[in-house]
Amino acid sequence: MVAEINNNSRLSVRFAKKQDVTAVMDFICRYWKSDHILSYDRELVEYLYLETNENLNFVIATEISSGRLVAILGFIPTNSSRSRVALALWKAVNEKDLRVLQPGLACFRFLIKELSPESLFCVGIDENTKAIYEFMGYSTGIMNHHIVLNKDLKDYKIIIYPPSHSQTVGVGQMENVTVKRILSALDLKTSLSKLDLEKYGKDFEYFCHRYIDHPRFDYEIVEVLETDQLLGMVIYRRCFVDRRSCIRIID
Repeated sequence: MVAEINNNSRLSVRFAKKQDVTAVMDFICRYWKSDHILSYDRELVEYLYLETNENLNFVIATEISSGRLVAILGFIPTNSSRSRVALALWKAVNEKDLRVLQPGLACFRFLIKELSPESLFCVGIDENTKAIYEFMGYSTGIMNHHIVLNKDLKDYKIIIYPPSHSQTVGVGQMENVTVKRILSALDLKTSLSKLDLEKYGKDFEYFCHRYIDHPRFDYEIVEVLETDQLLGMVIYRRCFVDRRSCIRIID
């Protein structure tokens, strides 16, 4: 679908297709970051954003006169109904003659109009983007970050300025709590059936695609049980730096 905006019709805005992958990757390389993994790893781009119907989950804005791509907005639905959408890679060309057209905002408005999602979310936004979200009526905030240090170590290679042990809060012990590894998609489906996934706006297909089948990262998934009752799940991956490792909790 193509939706032209602005009275002078200088822009066209539409959902991308498979044939737009190269253009989107080139845009990321030129205007986002030249060594960003999505600027050179086509397999990963298609894995994350390409649908089976060959729609690419990007909204793109093109300057009609030149045919040049001038803005992109990536998105990842977290369920099959596409009612909850994660946003990523929102960028517009920062040129004076294009600012009046607001191609980045045009992509955002097109996405809202076409998908009408119940909720949107995004992490890691900068101050300029934050102002746009708030102008559009969305809530923003600051995400808390937490770490648990291995207190058996005397020096750290990954965290640069670790807090002193006197400033940290110990992890409490819980009785009758066990952890069980999930090793297959079938185990994952069984575990997820015990949770109210609608509450989180995610479904089994999302979890399986996002974690079990990921072509680059190895994720580990565990159930947390108390007296055989499921409390929840933790999804994480191990990161290795300078012959040390840490665990990054993802979901």
